Amino acid sequence: LGNALKTFLARTAISQAASEVLMHTVLSTLIAAVAWPVGLVALSDIIDNPWGVCINRSEAAAAFLADALLDRKHGQRPVTLLGYSLGARLIFYALKELASHKNG
Repeated sequence: LGNALKTFLARTAISQAASEVLMHTVLSTLIAAVAWPVGLVALSDIIDNPWGVCINRSEAAAAFLADALLDRKHGQRPVTLLGYSLGARLIFYALKELASHKNG
């Protein structure tokens, strides 16, 4: 998110500077009409950030993993869960889900 935010701020600063220059020309009406949609499109880069999408999907997949472990789809064998980065996040949320089923 940090890199996406830096990119968004840099693009916004450049866009604002260009917009201010163009506002003092004949194109001021056109620029005023286009400024709002352009800002929304730029904001969508942060909303649809691939890392953020993957984080949300890992949390959703954790529920499926927890259900598979609870239903013993792997049989009666012990299970070792290893994960790195988003895989570790998925395992963490799956274990939280398993703990909530055990307590509830």
